[in-house]
Amino acid sequence: MPTRVKSAYGIPVIMLLLFLATFPLIQFLPTAKADSVPPGWLSGYTYRKKHAVTGAAGAGVGYQMMFIVRRASGTDAGNTVYVSGKCKEDFSDVRFADADGNVFPYAITYKTSDEAWFWIKPSLDLSQNQYIYAYYGNPEAHDESNPDSTFVYAEPWDNATLNPNRWTIEAGQTSYFTVDTTNRRLSIYYSGMGGTQMRLRSTRTNITFPSAYRVESWLARQGDTEITSIGFRFRSNGGSAGSGGNARLDWSIQSGQYSVGDGGVVFATHFYTAAATPYYRRWYGVGHVDESAISAPADTDFYYLFTRNSAGNINILTSAGNNFTKANYEAPNRIYFAIAITGSYTYVGNMYVYAFKIRKYVSPEPSHGEWYQEEAITATQARLNVNVEPSWLSYVAFTLDYPTRILFAPWSDIVGTGSHTLTVLDEKIRVNGSYVFGFKCWKKAGEIVSFDKSYTPTLSAGTTDITIVYTAHNVSIVSNPEMYVRVKIDDFQVQTPTTVYRGSGYYNFEALDTQLYYNATHMLKFYGWYVDNVYIGSDPNVNIYISYKTTIRLAYKAVEVPAPPPMTFKASVVDLGQIQAGTSRDFAVTVTFDATALTIQSVEFQAKSDWLQVADTMPMYAAKGLEAVGTATIMCRLTVPQSVQGYYSIPYKVTAKTSQDITITTSSYITFTATPQPVAVEAVSAQPAAIAPAGFAETVQRILGNPLILILLIALTIWLAAYTIKKRS
Repeated sequence: MPTRVKSAYGIPVIMLLLFLATFPLIQFLPTAKADSVPPGWLSGYTYRKKHAVTGAAGAGVGYQMMFIVRRASGTDAGNTVYVSGKCKEDFSDVRFADADGNVFPYAITYKTSDEAWFWIKPSLDLSQNQYIYAYYGNPEAHDESNPDSTFVYAEPWDNATLNPNRWTIEAGQTSYFTVDTTNRRLSIYYSGMGGTQMRLRSTRTNITFPSAYRVESWLARQGDTEITSIGFRFRSNGGSAGSGGNARLDWSIQSGQYSVGDGGVVFATHFYTAAATPYYRRWYGVGHVDESAISAPADTDFYYLFTRNSAGNINILTSAGNNFTKANYEAPNRIYFAIAITGSYTYVGNMYVYAFKIRKYVSPEPSHGEWYQEEAITATQARLNVNVEPSWLSYVAFTLDYPTRILFAPWSDIVGTGSHTLTVLDEKIRVNGSYVFGFKCWKKAGEIVSFDKSYTPTLSAGTTDITIVYTAHNVSIVSNPEMYVRVKIDDFQVQTPTTVYRGSGYYNFEALDTQLYYNATHMLKFYGWYVDNVYIGSDPNVNIYISYKTTIRLAYKAVEVPAPPPMTFKASVVDLGQIQAGTSRDFAVTVTFDATALTIQSVEFQAKSDWLQVADTMPMYAAKGLEAVGTATIMCRLTVPQSVQGYYSIPYKVTAKTSQDITITTSSYITFTATPQPVAVEAVSAQPAAIAPAGFAETVQRILGNPLILILLIALTIWLAAYTIKKRS
């Protein structure tokens, strides 16, 4: 039997052999993977890298920082990060955010298939050290590059049409302002004599410049120092047919309206003088003062860099080697590109303004520190679409994994696979008084899956469509007998017959008319509610559950009412006394009544209607209020003709209607004595005054029309006749 040899080295040797055998299987991956989504991780993203930024004094919140993102593999350093082909080819899924997932505004100033230059505006205080996260790997993301939300002001000239949100033409023809997207520049053509102006102003006249800022090229990279790399480019050309006069071209930051010859807060100027020997000069200045003239040929590039520090000192660097600094404490708020021509000859030329940006700037700037290992989430993700039916409903509140997120449908985003709970918050949605939609159910892929407020689907990789379904049932509201009846539904008032639409649920119905006039002997009293011909009660205020097409009927029954006592409605006698012929007098017709209210329809004068008229507008409403008897007055006017005199009694009639639509009348008299007009004193005439024919006829008519006077006249005539016969006998 063979002898076993024990060795103290046996176990270590075996362990070493096992290690060597499995060594090729061991992988040292540069990615830290997580099976769950860490807090603050941007939804829909697979990868991120953490980056340290070293703060700088005075940088503050919203300090623009530049990052170069490269699709290749490499070692991250400074402001350059490599994503190893894990972002989209157009870099549209790259985002920068803080630890809580707050995404920063950004603008891409340069892009190829290999790299993109991102400028971001962090909502972090870069006066202190901070961490920024670069995210990538989201196939659903879209490009959100936006210079307007990233910089103080910027113009990449990447659209052939002037952006009206950025620029407004103040002077000159629109066709003279053209954008060259290939060379990223604006061309302003000018042609004219003295007084001609071309002027383009920033549309915003309330631009907020920070206390420390820099005006630089659109393509300037953070950290570059060469003036031709960071300075904004300004070029011009031109000429004149004669001598005398000038053409001034300004690239100007102003604090108010531009005026010719005033460069502004800080500016660069190209100046052309037409003379026997024409010459070109380049100026610059601070505080509205032209500081220096540099002779240079036309149509050559010039680069400028404007920098202001927090102490108010503005520095100008030029590609000609100028380095000028001057203090200015104005608050600029707009930008101008302007051309002004003086003299009697026509100037023709072009002014070229190249792409630029204005950003915060302190020296030294915040700097880039360490890049950390790439993180990735391995949990499978799904796209969840939450829609609403009917589709025209919007902003419907629901929660995802209550109470984690409150969202509003229609909504779509990337979420993790597995179970998620959706809960409707808006059980009812009021469109208007007639339409109130109620929650009905949840649908998944078009099929009803739940009638509960909460629904918990299990999501798998891919896209899941879930719909919150609302409905509104047809509700007809009528009355019996058919008539106009007011009904209040919650806080919305309607009048029968009508139709409203309500989602499933309880609604408060209130009959506002519980007693109605029917005829002279009967009233209609509210009897009760019928829902689809089922009697549910007599209370004028009820809660009714609506769950399908419903007819709601308000029932009334006729109730005999005792005959009302005789109604008081009386017009008073109006005594106007003496009224001189040929004059007018206003007076009031007064009626008393015991009805609650009535409407006076008319006042009719039954004689001399051409003398009398009603001054108030008819019909006239009158109410007695709390008094036992009400009083109404109707203003009238009497106009007495010049040729009449004597006593008059004119009957009149007042017609009114009660609130029950009953017509009532009353009559009375208006009395007055018409007196003659005073006669002026004249020389005594031997002839007696003649009686006016009209007056005599009027007097005879009035005597014969009075029975008592007529009897007395007949008696007097008989007595005189008898007395005469007796005397003769």
